[in-house]
Amino acid sequence: MEHAWADEETLWGRPLGNDLFEIRNIPWETDTLHFLDVVRCRIRSDDFWDVLELIRPSGHGTLRLTFADSASADQREAVLTQLEQLLGNIERMRDGHWAVDVNPSADLDTVLAVLAQQEQAGVIVQSAHT
Repeated sequence: MEHAWADEETLWGRPLGNDLFEIRNIPWETDTLHFLDVVRCRIRSDDFWDVLELIRPSGHGTLRLTFADSASADQREAVLTQLEQLLGNIERMRDGHWAVDVNPSADLDTVLAVLAQQEQAGVIVQSAHT
């Protein structure tokens, strides 16, 4: 999946020592990193870190969704509440775009059925799981 909003993305990480970090937010611009993954990084001259490699996958996934412009605030809230209950953490990325952490123990089939129903109803215009 291609996400064309940024050339790079700033992730939150919990330092683990030895240039290792545990990702503590839901990545949007990449399909290869997820919440709680452990990555090796290298410091840059601007005091940010570049991810060099994935050391330990967490088993989490990421669901990205975009609401239709016509979706009401109540419709959006209902979908987000249901996804949060079924999956895990949710982060607003931009405008009507949201990222949802897919907990490894989540019932993904149920979630995909909910999303398909919301897409048919015109509440969601796009969703993707990685």
